[in-house]
Amino acid sequence: MLPKVIFFFIKARIFLFLLFIFSACSSPLRVLDYWTSSDFKEYQGMKFLVICNTDNPNNRIEFESQIVNSLGKINIHAYGSHKAFPSLIPIESIEEIYKNRNIIKNSQYTGIIFTSVKNKIESYKAGEQTPEWTLEPDTLALSTTYVLEALILDLDRAVEDELVGVNLVAVTDPESAESLYNAYGKIVMRHFKQTRR
Repeated sequence: MLPKVIFFFIKARIFLFLLFIFSACSSPLRVLDYWTSSDFKEYQGMKFLVICNTDNPNNRIEFESQIVNSLGKINIHAYGSHKAFPSLIPIESIEEIYKNRNIIKNSQYTGIIFTSVKNKIESYKAGEQTPEWTLEPDTLALSTTYVLEALILDLDRAVEDELVGVNLVAVTDPESAESLYNAYGKIVMRHFKQTRR
């Protein structure tokens, strides 16, 4: 695995631990971590493959479509993997992406946006996170927080330098799966817009 990817996985675990402690007093949508390589500026001519790791195929299609549509609004060429490479799905990890890297690159894709739901944190008491094994049957969570991550890869770079962007976001109590994916699509779009500056 790439050193940069390992570094950001460690950072993500630290942020998840902090979120576990403080999520009850946070706002519904929070950017936990944001990083872009300082020399990642010229991406308008790139062709991105959006790969989403979700709990079922329908959610994957919705998630990828929301990100593709959001990026299209700022003239970034992005395509969902559910259409481009249905036979490669499910891709559940960055390791699986690198196993299929040559196939993706040979299909004229120069970038990858890999998104996943990193964690689901449920709160059963105000201000606390409660382990599931201590709960009574049919106990309902007071709030649910989803932690989503996007890794942005530039396939025209050397393998060790391909990771050019990371976005880690927490969304608390979304109204629906569609609203969750829509919110995150806008966050990914904003990431690219900020990179232009």
